[in-house]
Amino acid sequence: MPGNKLTAALIFVFFSAVVIVSTAFFWNEARNEIKYLCKNFVPGISMNNVAEQLQTAQHATYSLTQTSKGTSIVFSSPIHFHFYKCVIELDANNVVNSARLY
Repeated sequence: MPGNKLTAALIFVFFSAVVIVSTAFFWNEARNEIKYLCKNFVPGISMNNVAEQLQTAQHATYSLTQTSKGTSIVFSSPIHFHFYKCVIELDANNVVNSARLY
């Protein structure tokens, strides 16, 4: 019987390690995706260009909000509970004013 408990403990440790490593990998991939795409959004880029790039995201989503100055796009990932995000501000002509990483 002691061998069965040891085997069960080793199986538990193995699967726990797999879950932790997998979670860490996808967490990092989502963070990198947001970080690298956010660097692409410099002032003067059109909203169409921004949307095309954001649609290539594998691990993140974005939402649009109309503001008094234009449009605000929040790009984040549910993998890390939207902790990291890129906020892209566009003017009334749908041109990027700024993109900030939080």
